[in-house]
Amino acid sequence: MILLTHMKRVSAKTLLALIVIISITINHAYSAKAATDNAQGLQISPVLVDILADPGKTYSFKISILNVTTGDLLFKPIINDFQSKNDSGEPDIILDGTVPSTTLKGWISPIPDITVKAKKSVEVNVSITVPLNAEPGGHYGVVRFSGIAPALDKSGVSLAASAGPLVLVRVSGAVKESLVVKDFYTVRGKNRSVWFESSPVTFVEKITNTGNTHLKPVGNLVITNMFGDTTASLKINDEKGNVLPSGTRNFEQILQSKRMFGRYTAKLALAYGSTGQALTGTITFWVIPYKIIILSLATLIILFMAIKNLIRMYNRAVIKKALGETKKKTK
Repeated sequence: MILLTHMKRVSAKTLLALIVIISITINHAYSAKAATDNAQGLQISPVLVDILADPGKTYSFKISILNVTTGDLLFKPIINDFQSKNDSGEPDIILDGTVPSTTLKGWISPIPDITVKAKKSVEVNVSITVPLNAEPGGHYGVVRFSGIAPALDKSGVSLAASAGPLVLVRVSGAVKESLVVKDFYTVRGKNRSVWFESSPVTFVEKITNTGNTHLKPVGNLVITNMFGDTTASLKINDEKGNVLPSGTRNFEQILQSKRMFGRYTAKLALAYGSTGQALTGTITFWVIPYKIIILSLATLIILFMAIKNLIRMYNRAVIKKALGETKKKTK
């Protein structure tokens, strides 16, 4: 058995890996509130496990479960496949029995129920055996744990609140690494636009995975002004989120700048995959503080009209005075 050594772990503070929360159904005369509190009283680490695997081999990793309640809890393991839910990168846990091409559920060995004392933690060993005929590329699952007080185990209480790490396995072989920029644009408020009065300017990149394994596109967005000078450089996917096969994920950056005017160009440069494949894209947008411009023009027009009227009044006064002096001389 090969012990997995490159999985990602959380800090000593532990992170709450809340994968799915569904309603809690009570079919017994026990307190619904107590059951709810018990079901949500766990903390899990790691929150993500990423494995590079070969067909026919077995891999293992450990999950730490902390009971944060003041009572003992019985944790029941639940293993599911998952896929991309939407363009935010959230996981969509498959609960209807559908078996996707990226299935991992059947590769994970059964895990027994485990009781954890109040304020204590235990480690659970998870074993994954990759079939010899496993499809190359990404396979995705989640190992969830649902907690309940031991006394309620056979009481008819049904709990669906659970937490657990996402497990990503990349099987070697004919792996296709391919990402495309589906869309790249700027947003003003909540609407897509290339016209701005001032910052902030929000940039959105929609990246689609057309390959068969999960990929982490990372890079920078460089903004230049109309003179070609660089005004800002923003990081893209600094948290190194994955894009799953057949999925699209949005990445956003916000530009804040006090002084912006004219035409700007934004160029994205992303790298991904085992050989550093590149993605690029370019868009332009305008920042025109039209309210200030209109106010300035209005002020200039008013000032011009005022000066013009003053000159006209002055000229009339001069002419009137000259005519008065001429009349006196003729008399």
